[in-house]
Amino acid sequence: MNKSVRACFILMMICSAGLSSLAQVARPDSLALVDLYNETGGPQWQKSAGWLTAAPVAKWFGIIVEHSRVVSIRLYDNSLQGKIPLSIGQLKALRHLDLSENKLDTIPASVGKLASLSLLYLFSDKLTGSIPASIGNLTSLDTVDLGMNSLTGELPSSIGNLHQLAELDLGFNQLTGSIPRTMGDVTTLRKLDMVYNRFSGTIPPLGRTALTDLDLQGNWLEGNLPQDIGDLRYLSWLELSDNRISGEIPGELGKIASLKHLDLSKNKLTGAIPEALTDLPNLEFLNLSQNLLNGGLPHAIHAWRNLEHLDISDNPLTGTLPPSLGNLIRLRECMMAYDSLSGEIPPEIGNLVNLQNLNLSHNHLSGGVPLSFSTNEDLQILRLNYNELSGPIPGFLGNEKYCHIIDLKHNYFEGTAPATLLHLDADIVMDRNNGGDWSEINDGYVDVSENNLSLEGIEPLIRKFGQYFIYKPQNVKQ
Repeated sequence: MNKSVRACFILMMICSAGLSSLAQVARPDSLALVDLYNETGGPQWQKSAGWLTAAPVAKWFGIIVEHSRVVSIRLYDNSLQGKIPLSIGQLKALRHLDLSENKLDTIPASVGKLASLSLLYLFSDKLTGSIPASIGNLTSLDTVDLGMNSLTGELPSSIGNLHQLAELDLGFNQLTGSIPRTMGDVTTLRKLDMVYNRFSGTIPPLGRTALTDLDLQGNWLEGNLPQDIGDLRYLSWLELSDNRISGEIPGELGKIASLKHLDLSKNKLTGAIPEALTDLPNLEFLNLSQNLLNGGLPHAIHAWRNLEHLDISDNPLTGTLPPSLGNLIRLRECMMAYDSLSGEIPPEIGNLVNLQNLNLSHNHLSGGVPLSFSTNEDLQILRLNYNELSGPIPGFLGNEKYCHIIDLKHNYFEGTAPATLLHLDADIVMDRNNGGDWSEINDGYVDVSENNLSLEGIEPLIRKFGQYFIYKPQNVKQ
């Protein structure tokens, strides 16, 4: 539809509507809406009530008008398909633009003319191409969500001009290059989500921002963590896993008293776990797994009284398990597998009445299973396999309400395997291919193989439940 035809169409609607509010909508706004309808397959929209009719523009589905100007377009999940028209930039009073969950093409540079825009939602739109540098002109922007698209190229440095920006979500795209240092100039920024892109280089200084949530998981970021990270005094969520970050964990993290979630897993961090991390009284989630951390656990681990998830697996950590571990009474998941921990399992772990998943496998732990474990009635998964544990297997491990998964493989347990281990319900279907994530496991099994056990007296039960009870071979470790 060329400009003259569009103008005639708008004039026709104005005349047919008489004194309706349509006649009071600015002509550039009306033309831009007509273009939006035509360029994005309007006849195929799921909802299009009022569009391109004599109905007042304020009555068109998804449109809000104030003082003769369009101030809001919300066409979320409405089967739009095609291009966002260049004329979108004529909507000078537009404050909210939500075209998410559709099938659109690229972000036109003319979006940068929407000087009043405060909210821009274009997530999950199958967008390609780059983010236009003109986005830096939108100085009224408060919230931007361009996540779950296929955007490429670098993030323009003009993003630093958005001095009112509070939330920016660019997650699940294919953006490359460095995170602009100008990001640190956005002092109003509270939430930054750039997960699963291809950003590289180092994390820029962000200490001047007001970040509460910082999520950069799944990129190619490298180098040390910025030293000013301790200046993020409002930060509660820090997710930097699955990158290439190296160097030591800065003790400055211990200054962020508001921090609840800290995930630095799957990086190349070295050195010891800093004692300063125990200065985080509100910490609920800590994952430092799959790094190159050495040394032992912090001495003041008892300070993590609000901790619910602890994972330090797959590091060359040494030393023993401190009895103060039993002070973490809110702990639900404790993973310390594939480390080099030694010594006995402290009986104080029995104090962890909320514990559901305990994985101490693939270490050098010795001694027996503490009798205090009998108090852990919520425990669903117990993995002590591949250690140097010895003595008899306690009978309480097979209590009806105890673990669904018990893995004691490859230790030095001896004596008769307790019949209570064969309590598993016959309806359980065994599936041992779920890795270590307890939340995805609905099946159960017991593995006591590669020990020095006798099965005398329980052979009939083994014949009944053998598919859930792995006991061969025995006596392979001397």
